[in-house]
Amino acid sequence: MHTVPYPIWHDSKILDASHRPSVLVRMSGWEACQPGHSFGPFIRNYYLLHYVVKGKGVFTVDGKNYFISAGDGFLIHPYVSSYYKADDQAPWEYYWVGWEGPCSHEVLQNIHFTADDAVVHCENIRQVTDLFQRIFSCYEKGQNPYELLGYFYLLLSHFMYSIERENPVVAHAVEYIRSHYEQDITVEDVAAALSVSRSHLYRLFQTYLRQSPKQYLMNLRLNKAIGLLESSSLPVGDVAAACGFSDAAHFSHLFKQKTGRTPLQHRKKSVGKFSI
Repeated sequence: MHTVPYPIWHDSKILDASHRPSVLVRMSGWEACQPGHSFGPFIRNYYLLHYVVKGKGVFTVDGKNYFISAGDGFLIHPYVSSYYKADDQAPWEYYWVGWEGPCSHEVLQNIHFTADDAVVHCENIRQVTDLFQRIFSCYEKGQNPYELLGYFYLLLSHFMYSIERENPVVAHAVEYIRSHYEQDITVEDVAAALSVSRSHLYRLFQTYLRQSPKQYLMNLRLNKAIGLLESSSLPVGDVAAACGFSDAAHFSHLFKQKTGRTPLQHRKKSVGKFSI
């Protein structure tokens, strides 16, 4: 494994000046921490994923402590205060990657980082480490945006729960929702399309995705809306309609519940965010 004796990180400048990127990988790095080394509390305006390859520590967010060891990844959401500290006896060594952009929420849709569980375990330490190192290499070779994003998505794929392998009903339900979210569909429609009962579908989603079908549909619609607000000048009502919300006022209420901001406040906060 490639290591260096000090923390490393890079800021990506891969933007096309005429477009906002759907996902911007803005930094990546590695660090072997000293015993008891801590960071935070701190609030960022982007997503930051850490992956521990050796040692252990504690990650604290929303008043909850997560005890982390090798093979665990922990995710820090934007505008959320977090704190983490290396163990005094076996301090951790980890990689990290940070990203933002209109689709930054959506890339997490099929990964099990939730409001109630900010940690995902991944046994493929060697493969994940290799992908982090390939991301570093992209910078060294001139910051090729396609290669960089390719490795980034491959990295995230290791944290995805293989619902296709574990339960085909859930996989087909997810596919149906993602293909019809902009329409006026309900959980009953999804269950009917798969010829299963709503209660059975609910139990499967809770088992394999740790959320209800209704939550999955709502989160997908809201994540799509966030992307449209950040990447277009469409009126809020049109954004709501394009993402499957028939009532703009109800959409605004749900949006504020999820983000802490109204749709217009969110758009204003993101204006110019990705310009060079």
